[in-house]
Amino acid sequence: IFANHQIYKQLKFVELTLYKMTHKETEELIDKFLNGETSLEEENRLALEVIRNDAPREWKIIAVMMGERAIDEALFDYIMAERNRSLEGQDMTQKE
Repeated sequence: IFANHQIYKQLKFVELTLYKMTHKETEELIDKFLNGETSLEEENRLALEVIRNDAPREWKIIAVMMGERAIDEALFDYIMAERNRSLEGQDMTQKE
């Protein structure tokens, strides 16, 4: 769906490092999203789930509903959080 985006190229990394929600967890989050009951954090998590290469086809419409900007923001937030965790780990080993 969003294959032309630069940040989308990072998705392979995200898929390798991200905890994959169960089908039931994702369906429950989709229901919350459709009812307007999700937090920003939940929407970011949902965005990362619905754009997975192995996500069911019916979930792809949720990605379209969320929009490209929301998907990009979720990917960016995740990548930056991983980067920060990596840098913090480097700081700890340098202090030892």
